[in-house]
Amino acid sequence: MAFLASAVMALSLFQTAPVADAPAPAEPAAAQTRGNIFTRWLPGKRKETPADAAATAETPEADVRVRGFRSWKQMFPDKKQKPLSEYHGDKIKKQRWSSGQWIIEVRRDGFADGTQCYLRTRETLTKSRISYADGVLGFRFKHHVDPNKVWFRVEDRPSKAWRAVFRDLHMLGLTVKPYASDYRDDTIILIPAEEMAGAREIAIRPEEEGKPEKFDIEGFDEAMAASKRVGCETYVREDF
Repeated sequence: MAFLASAVMALSLFQTAPVADAPAPAEPAAAQTRGNIFTRWLPGKRKETPADAAATAETPEADVRVRGFRSWKQMFPDKKQKPLSEYHGDKIKKQRWSSGQWIIEVRRDGFADGTQCYLRTRETLTKSRISYADGVLGFRFKHHVDPNKVWFRVEDRPSKAWRAVFRDLHMLGLTVKPYASDYRDDTIILIPAEEMAGAREIAIRPEEEGKPEKFDIEGFDEAMAASKRVGCETYVREDF
């Protein structure tokens, strides 16, 4: 009887005790749902969570300034060249400068005590050379031309026959060969520099039925001024 009474009492106590609610399972953190190692750092592979959006909104963008490379002059400073007029040795020394497409070359012959200056453009497979001397620009053609059939036009100015400037060339001390038989392979078309003052391009038609060839003379005035600064006064006739 005593055992039965104790069992009834325990059952009554279990029914009257309040039952506590079981705690809800905790939601996983946003950082734990970023995928595996292969998709974690790839953009667009993971759905953004509200926690990510809040973090992005709370963090303002920093003002990042990317510094560029140093200028070429800082990385490779120009070497100061002594003027060749001070050289009096027995060898020939050369100095070169470039001004745009134009090349300025100075040669100093210490033995003969003389200085020579050259002003020309670079020559490539598709581009003929232009040289300057005695107030004249020389345009090289690598084929035969008839001087009586050559015409030229400076930018949008009226066209001129080459023979129309023969007198001006003669006044500059230059003699132009007037016959087609005098020109064999290479031909240099000489045009006074005054005809191209302030121009950037000249077109020369060497034949009546030929296509005009355009020459870029941009930067000539600047190159001329630069050559004066390095001591050039007269220029060698390299091609004519």
